[in-house]
Amino acid sequence: MKKPWIKQAAALLLCAVLTFLCCAACAQPSVSSEPSSLIRRIAGGQTFHARLISYTWSGDTAGLSLFFALCEQEAFDQEKIEALREGDTIVVGGYPYTVYSVFGEPGQIVVNREVESSDTLVFSLQEDGLYTVTNEMNQPFWQGPVFIECSASPGAVFLDWSDMEAELPLTRTMDDLMEKLIADEILLTEDNTEITFDEDGLLCVLLYQKKPIS
Repeated sequence: MKKPWIKQAAALLLCAVLTFLCCAACAQPSVSSEPSSLIRRIAGGQTFHARLISYTWSGDTAGLSLFFALCEQEAFDQEKIEALREGDTIVVGGYPYTVYSVFGEPGQIVVNREVESSDTLVFSLQEDGLYTVTNEMNQPFWQGPVFIECSASPGAVFLDWSDMEAELPLTRTMDDLMEKLIADEILLTEDNTEITFDEDGLLCVLLYQKKPIS
């Protein structure tokens, strides 16, 4: 019969091995040329603000794998925002803001305008009846992201709006995108990047805009 301490040691060793394997799997997601059913269900046919986490590239779009954090702007109930008054507290981006002033107009409410001790919060009413929020520089506050690994469709396009003076972005290829990424010429963040998936869950459009995308 094994001694109790031997059983406990074996159990601890097994837990450690399983933990290591799980962490390794999370840190290095498997690369697949076909989108999973989860990606189809979550992302198929939709557009997201996104931050690029990592990628696998062998010089061919067919073997391209991209790992994104999909982000949504923080949103608030209409009645809650329209009821804000001086002295109230509202949590935005995980930080509690004391309300010192409220300026309202149709479709927009500005909190703490020109208050030195606080950021200015600009709440804008959306079609779904919720308010989203940005700072005075029109930079959004984001909710916690969903992480997703995806492949690109054969005809995927890179809309390059690096030139802020241009009326429309340049339509380029994923090869052009990868050249810019490898050369560290652009950084894809939720403030400047939108990605669109086709109905099969494959990335079909990546829009990069140098100035923040509102």
